[in-house]
Amino acid sequence: MSLQEAITGKRCLLMKKIIAHEIIKMADAQAGDFEYRNLSIEDVVKIVAEQTGVGREAIRSISRERVGVKARGMVAYICRSSCGKKTKEVCRYFGRSEPVLSKSLKKIEIEITDRESNTSKVIRKITSYIKKKYPPCFVREIK
Repeated sequence: MSLQEAITGKRCLLMKKIIAHEIIKMADAQAGDFEYRNLSIEDVVKIVAEQTGVGREAIRSISRERVGVKARGMVAYICRSSCGKKTKEVCRYFGRSEPVLSKSLKKIEIEITDRESNTSKVIRKITSYIKKKYPPCFVREIK
């Protein structure tokens, strides 16, 4: 590798870092404030069980039935987005590994992109219920 190629490579890397930093700053500026709700994972499980009709035992079970897996994914999504819980916390609660829960989380996130899907409607309903019933406990102000 010549000196010119090395300098060009370093410039490209530097430009990529600068662009990434600018994108993050723009996203933060557009995002505004966000809030977390003070709910335990058990509270979210109760709410999801009530709204979906899936029993709490089915959500907490170790089975691979679709209904339970989907409900666990919904709980994980809501815990992450509304309650500020980390995926590891949710994994510990369910006794699952991170890759397993991340897979169901991704499926839920994909389903949510279709605003007409039942999953998307249920998540919106649960999220609005949580926002009404539980006051925010943490708000980060973005400057």
